Amino acid sequence: MAGFDRSAFKGASSSRRKSQIEKNEEKTQLKKKSSSNSGNKMNYLKLQKGKNYLRLFGIHPATIEKVGFENASDMYAKTVHFMECKVEYTKDGEKVSEVKRVPVLNSKVHGGTKKDVIDEYINYAHKVAYSDIQDQDERTKFLFPLKDWKTGITGKTKWVAYAKSYENKSKENPVLGRIDLPVSVVNKMNELSAEDDDMEDVMETDIFTDPDTGMVVVITSDPEAGKSDPSKYYQVAPDFRGGADAMTDEDLAWLIEQKPLNEVYENVYKAKDFYMALDGLKRFDEKYGLGIFSYDEFLDVVEEISGYYEDDSEQELNEKEDSSVEAKEDKSDLPFDLELEDMDMTQLKGYIRRNNLKIKVLPNYTTEQVAQFIRDEEEIIESEKQELEKQEPVRSSRSSRLSRFDDLED
Repeated sequence: MAGFDRSAFKGASSSRRKSQIEKNEEKTQLKKKSSSNSGNKMNYLKLQKGKNYLRLFGIHPATIEKVGFENASDMYAKTVHFMECKVEYTKDGEKVSEVKRVPVLNSKVHGGTKKDVIDEYINYAHKVAYSDIQDQDERTKFLFPLKDWKTGITGKTKWVAYAKSYENKSKENPVLGRIDLPVSVVNKMNELSAEDDDMEDVMETDIFTDPDTGMVVVITSDPEAGKSDPSKYYQVAPDFRGGADAMTDEDLAWLIEQKPLNEVYENVYKAKDFYMALDGLKRFDEKYGLGIFSYDEFLDVVEEISGYYEDDSEQELNEKEDSSVEAKEDKSDLPFDLELEDMDMTQLKGYIRRNNLKIKVLPNYTTEQVAQFIRDEEEIIESEKQELEKQEPVRSSRSSRLSRFDDLED
């Protein structure tokens, strides 16, 4: 392509990629005891059994422009938990709702938060198992649903890249698309790049992603060998015989048209993802009888995490509340028992704030739910003042708080 500027395209740094993997592993570490596409439709490439010939793209120019070359990468982590959740979609023009096992994003990886509600559930389940269950066999049985490959909800990480997949070593029938690479494969690629470096003058660009000098990486998938030795499931090698496989101008033009992966996987976790995760956890907890939602300490964590997320409608609501609170001050101060059910959401939130009630209003709550939470909270406060809350106070408080996370699918 005449006049095409190739200088904007950069290969990746294997050392930086290795650092990214280590940081992602820290985020997801659980605290346990002891040729071109038609149109704009994305091709999702998969590693097939046998040999896979991939030419990996380097860093997207838009990523470099946004975050700088030193902070940009060719690959980004995707960490998901598979859970049974209620999902809605349209089929043949009809809205369908069903419960099915689906991937749910991890908030620490995809939202940059300190905690993820699924990770915290798993951590707390281990805490309960080791503090409350003394028999080792019973403890193993209790934790089994969390770890089982069919039912488990532990996060699984892969690294996503844009790539050109060839049908064979002759580099025939190339297909461009997005591919998920196992962590073990990316680690091996980093090792191979390091081996190729001059140790006195370590190269910044790895051997696979430079647009001009990068080589095809051959990834061999052998499930049978992996059964006896997991380290042999994937074998990774550069295609030295094929030599450098320069990206064409058409390849690079295709990359420009694709959405930068940092925009796909970084800071994309929203309130709807939290609600889906919480819905899945409640279903899991009830199905397997772990009872984690019966602990106030865990509910404290859930409420803390819920404060991370505000969707667009909640932000808009807050802005409206801030601008109109003075005009509605008189109505918000009307007697609680007479006017609560007549308040709109802005007035209810103003009432909660002025009375210092420990209630977190999430975007999916209705005015009826919030009004009931206020009644429950004020009853508890009143009983404490009168020193009458002596009969199972924790349980009554827990029941009220747990109800706030009901009906998330509404």
